[in-house]
Amino acid sequence: RKHDSIKELKKGLLITNESSILHKNMAAMQGRTGELQQALHHATQARYLAPNDAMNHRNLARLHSTLGDTYTALQHNFASIDIEDPSRCSAVNTSAYRSAAVQLVARGGNRSDALALMAAARTLENKHITLDTTERTQEIVQKIKQRQRHQLEVAERERREAEEKRKRSEEEWKKIIKKW
Repeated sequence: RKHDSIKELKKGLLITNESSILHKNMAAMQGRTGELQQALHHATQARYLAPNDAMNHRNLARLHSTLGDTYTALQHNFASIDIEDPSRCSAVNTSAYRSAAVQLVARGGNRSDALALMAAARTLENKHITLDTTERTQEIVQKIKQRQRHQLEVAERERREAEEKRKRSEEEWKKIIKKW
């Protein structure tokens, strides 16, 4: 009954638009129903209202990652990690560590930094498993790389089309000048 939840959250936001919790919950529900841009709006509003809430940063990271913006997702994961620094708080959600590790590798970043993030997550969870990544992590990395390749192909195709258009225009001008 996600759509019913969204209706109720909208009613709550009509009463008070200054509630970080309402915006956070609205972002979560809209993200689950595929309304990603609206979810991003509400997650951003929640972060604005409660900038030191690590969950707001994790939610923004998840949305940006889903939308293909791994750079911004990585920034939000690092913000979440910074806010939930184990030296400052007792309960740490390690999902930001794991997500940041995947995003670092996907962006062609330093693999040893990614492994350090994974090791930190395992340490915080009191797990002593030394596997680099899981099969799911590899699958996510491959999907991100495919998305990036596709974006590069589209950009290259658009660049070639623009170059061809420029050349045609140049040739037309040469013909006009010759006629004069």
